[in-house]
Amino acid sequence: MKPRRLTKEARSYIRYIPVENPRLSLKRFPDFFLAGPHRTGATWLHQNLKRHPQIFLPRMSDRHFFSSVAPSSKRRHSTSRQTLDDYLWRMKDSRLKWLSKQCDSLITHQSFYRPKCRGEASATYASLPEEIIDEITLLNPDVKCIVMLRHPVERAWSDAVTHLLNRTRRSVAEVPPAEFTQFFHSREQLDEANYVQVLDTWSRLLKPGHLFAGLFDHITGKPAELLRAVHEFLGVRSGNEYFHFRMRVPPDAFMKSIPGYLRDYLFKLLERECAYYERLKDDLNFGGTESGILTPGRIRQIFYSVSLMAIITPL
Repeated sequence: MKPRRLTKEARSYIRYIPVENPRLSLKRFPDFFLAGPHRTGATWLHQNLKRHPQIFLPRMSDRHFFSSVAPSSKRRHSTSRQTLDDYLWRMKDSRLKWLSKQCDSLITHQSFYRPKCRGEASATYASLPEEIIDEITLLNPDVKCIVMLRHPVERAWSDAVTHLLNRTRRSVAEVPPAEFTQFFHSREQLDEANYVQVLDTWSRLLKPGHLFAGLFDHITGKPAELLRAVHEFLGVRSGNEYFHFRMRVPPDAFMKSIPGYLRDYLFKLLERECAYYERLKDDLNFGGTESGILTPGRIRQIFYSVSLMAIITPL
């Protein structure tokens, strides 16, 4: 159960998350995180979950608070120096937003907006260092985490399109090949492609059954089943009436849009990560025994099986 206030014992162990009030109320501390990574469909999931009458999510995703307080050598995001006090103060609905959610809930679901769990969505949280996840679990031992997975080559290209093409208003031909390779070799990109490391870190530090992994392919192929599995994982009401937004992406559309030389380069760069992904994908089929919930033991089995195959038959 989530503590009502920061305890003296927890405060004595916290080194990285800045706290001002030694008796800080933890009522607004998240019960779950939607941790990304980037370009895996986490925004779609955020849009659907934030309209559920039993879930509170901030209007905007990617606040990056816990990424910004990580040790400097592992910090993925820099923001103005916030404290946990500031962060929790912002984890609430404004009066106007609360009224809007009540009206939407009554019209759409014939029920009041009464959050049963609180969450935050930030794509950089997938690669949070162990030190920060440790402190998060001190503040809420029952916290849960949702991670979305997408084919590593497709995810990397989608992120490159966002950063190198859309934001700079350039075409593929206008971006030098060296700029693409520098982007794909960045620590951030390689960390986000390392799904086994992401899942292993979170699963070891959370309670058993508190890590959920979903597939981008399920958003385009069977979104209702994915959303139902997430609702069950969070312990909130489920049903078709809580399914609001579809993502219309033709199968393989993004993979086919990658220029040939870059596709070959990415498959070579991320060959091991692609092998891990395919094994993870086999495990994440709804209707099975796990339905998205992964354990440390299963993640390590996947890691060792792929590593052994690489020794016997190079990828």
